[in-house]
Amino acid sequence: MLNYKSAIAFLFCTILLANCGHEQTNDITKLNWMLGNWQGVDDQGLRFSENWIASGTTGFTCKGSVTAANGDTIYKEVLKIEKLGNELFYISTVPEQTGPVHYKIESMTEKSVMFTNRN
Repeated sequence: MLNYKSAIAFLFCTILLANCGHEQTNDITKLNWMLGNWQGVDDQGLRFSENWIASGTTGFTCKGSVTAANGDTIYKEVLKIEKLGNELFYISTVPEQTGPVHYKIESMTEKSVMFTNRN
């Protein structure tokens, strides 16, 4: 009986330690800091604007644009962060593209997130 309890305790500790230090990357609520308006200017003078809003409990949507210094719109895009299956994806749709581009979440911290497209 002691061996059985020891094995269960060992298994529990192994699972617990395996999850220590790893941020759960499928919890959309950990990205709530992204909600709202974001604006900025890059080193070439292009201005970006994004407005992120929650869309239900499984995602965010955003309308974004990039404009030149003279006010001309370079492009507009529709952005989403959605939970597909058990993973979060950043999805970009730009009119010039043939369809949406999916970026899978790679990592997340308290104030940052990284998505990648390996295609």
